[in-house]
Parts: sequence; C-alpha cells; structure tokens
Amino acid sequence: MKVAFVVTRFGQEINGGAEYHCRQFVERMKDIWDIDVLTTCALDYYEWENYFPAGRSVESGYSINRFRVDHCRPVRSFSGLYNTLINLYLLKYQGLDLDLSTDEHIRRLHEAPPERCKDTATSFSGLSSELLDEMEQMWMKLQGPVSSSLTEYLRLQQHKYDLVFFFSYNYATTYYGLPEVAHKSILIPTAHKEACLVFRLFRPMFKHVAYFLYNSRAEKKMLEHVFPDSLRDKPGEICGSGIDLPEAPSDAATTLNRYGLEGVRYLIYIGRLDSSKGLDFLFRNFLSYRHQQKGPLKLVAIGKCYMELPEHPDILFPGFISDEEKLALLSGASLFVMPSPFESLSLSLLEAWSMGIPALVNGNCEVLKDHCLMSSAGFYYNDEESFHFCLHQLLSHPELMKGLGMQGKKYVRKNYSWKEVRAKIRDAAAYVCQHSGKRQDLKPQETEEQSPENDSL
Repeated sequence: MKVAFVVTRFGQEINGGAEYHCRQFVERMKDIWDIDVLTTCALDYYEWENYFPAGRSVESGYSINRFRVDHCRPVRSFSGLYNTLINLYLLKYQGLDLDLSTDEHIRRLHEAPPERCKDTATSFSGLSSELLDEMEQMWMKLQGPVSSSLTEYLRLQQHKYDLVFFFSYNYATTYYGLPEVAHKSILIPTAHKEACLVFRLFRPMFKHVAYFLYNSRAEKKMLEHVFPDSLRDKPGEICGSGIDLPEAPSDAATTLNRYGLEGVRYLIYIGRLDSSKGLDFLFRNFLSYRHQQKGPLKLVAIGKCYMELPEHPDILFPGFISDEEKLALLSGASLFVMPSPFESLSLSLLEAWSMGIPALVNGNCEVLKDHCLMSSAGFYYNDEESFHFCLHQLLSHPELMKGLGMQGKKYVRKNYSWKEVRAKIRDAAAYVCQHSGKRQDLKPQETEEQSPENDSL
C-alpha cells in the first residue's frame, strides 16, 4: 500500500511536537507500507524560511519529498491579525462573558446568534460573517507554511496514494492539502485549547475528514464538544503514539559528569524553549522555590531556544542534543516538569514516565491533568502556590516519587505500546480504504459557504 504523510517540517533536527510524532509513525509503519513524506523545506517554525533543498531524498525505508514555502511568515503582522480576530469575536459576542481558556466557552462563541450582541457595542458588533471569513483566510495564509507546489502535487498525484495522513489541523499544509484528498484522509489533529478553535474556517475541513486519530481522550472530547455538527458520527479512535521503554545509556555517567550533574538532584524539562510552553512561569517559580529552600537543586531545560533565557547557575540549558544524551540526562533526573498549558499528547512526559521518572505538570492543560489522573504517576498544579506545594511534597518524599515513577512505567506500557498503536493505525487505514471509493470534493474557497454550523454565527 502506498501511503503519504503530510507535515509542516520533517527531519532528525526536530525532536518534539507533531513533527516528531509524524516521524515516529513513519519509522514504525515503513516495514509494511510504501511511504512518502510530503513536507516543506522549512526548519524554523516561526518564519518558515526555506532551509532544506527542495526535491526527493531517500531515507532508510521511505522517501522524503520537500516543497518550497511560498513566503516566510511575517511574525509581527501575523500576531497582530491573530489578536485582532480574537478581539473581534469577543466584541461581536461581548454579551456572553467569554473566556477562551475553556472549550465550553469556545463552543458558545461558535453557537452565539448575532442578536446576542450588545446594541451599545462598538461598530464591530455589526461585523459581517463575510468579513470574518476573509480575515480568517488571511490568517491561515500568514499562519503557513503555504506551499502551493505541495498542494498542487497532492492534487495531481493523489492517484498514487491509497491513504494520506495529515498532522495538525491548524496549519496550511493540512488546510490546503487535505481538501484535495479528503476521501482518503486520516487527520491527527494535535488540538488543544487555543484561540483559533473559534475560527469558522475549520468546520468544513473537519466535516470532510475521512478518519480521525486523536492523541488523547481529552482532545477527542474537546473537539467533539466544540464542533458537534462537523464531527457528528465521524469515525475515529484515540491512538496517541507508541513509546519505547528505554534503558539508561551505558555511558550515562559520562554525560552527567560533562554537565556537572553527577550526584546532583535536578528537575528536567524537555521540549521547545518558548514562552508559549509556560517556561516563564517555570523559571520564575523554580528560582523562587530555590531561594526559599536549602540544599542543592538544579533545573535542566532541553530543547531548541525561541525565547530569552534567564542566566542563573542553577538553571542549565544544554540546547538541542542527541537522543542518547537526552536519555542520559532524563535517567538522572529526580522529577520531570511540564509547564505547558497547550498539549495534545506530550510525548516527552510519556518518555519520562517510560523511564520511571515522576512528573509535575500544568493542571490548566486538560490533557496533562488527564494523564496524571489516569496514571497516578504525577502531581498537577494550577497556580504558583500549588506549584510550590506540590514540588515541596514531591522532593520531600523520595519513596512517593519512586512509587509515582513505577506507576508511570505501568501506564505507558499499558496504553502506549507500539503494538497497540500500530494496530490502531492499521485499523484506521483499513476503514478508510474500505470507504474511500466515493470522493468528497472540498476546496478552501468553499469554506465561506453556509453550513448548519456556519448559520449559527
């Protein structure tokens, strides 16, 4: 069977997020499928600047087809338009007292009838749906990465593929590409509670997806609640990603010595170093806790940097490191911390648990909180006070942390084995192949047409 995987970026240089998730799927399915990865030439996700050469290359067991990005993302213009759109929605429905932090309020934004607007509101209260649609379309073009050659390739060469997997619902590679092959599409949404969920342009796309593979129970529940009409009776499965149960590298002590961590108690974070990941909160509260408590304690934050980092002798930034070094540093950690408010799965959390490392996570992220409740392998916090309390309780009770780590191993082994995940992927593929005889045509320009959900705005 010939299968394509469409993702914004791809390569060994990217060790987290949806891109890493995609690479894991490709590596695990290449033994039974003939796989083409269809991606852009970008490496940096902020501006989508072309980095890799365009064209086809062959890896061990699959091929990578890279397509040039049409234009870089103008970050300032993009951020301004994004904020403007959210503010317009809030002004248009300001009588609803909306808080975009919860899926219930996002759904209410979708369903709110225009008559709920306050008569005394600003001129935005009469903003037309057509203008909102145009602004959302502009937002998607700036969100990127837009690659017209990738979209054209899917349109002209779709007959080559039995299935096409798309990763992440909110990027241009999916938005413009999926409609070309909707009847044979499998979408891994990687969705979380983010403001763009209120945008109307996603509804027709969701409605035409052939099959959904969700990362978590919380993600599936949220999307079905926010998009009830688009996802009604839609086939799908909670799949996530498989996690190996790795052993600590034999030379872990060498790595720990190199970073001055041999015999040192430390917390560890693995992921993109970005303010949107909640790292400002983590750095500030770690240093506050460190100031209050006696005894040595460090924080190790691993990942590519997209923010200004604090300079402090107790916070280490190894940068982007190899998988072997990452496992070595993870094996020596006392506690894994994940401060991100926006996660759809969190592979790094599952990797930490697979090595028996307990976790402290942001309870404002339903996915992370759900993981902790189902696994009994970590604590979650909601604010600065609970962060300090949970951290102190964990570090003060080593036997508790050991027990939590053991629970984490059991949780990953039971729910995220590659045998189980591969079976779910194959079941999804079988379903789509069986039901893909009739093509469903959908083009991006059709998203402005009224659907039952569109009528609600």
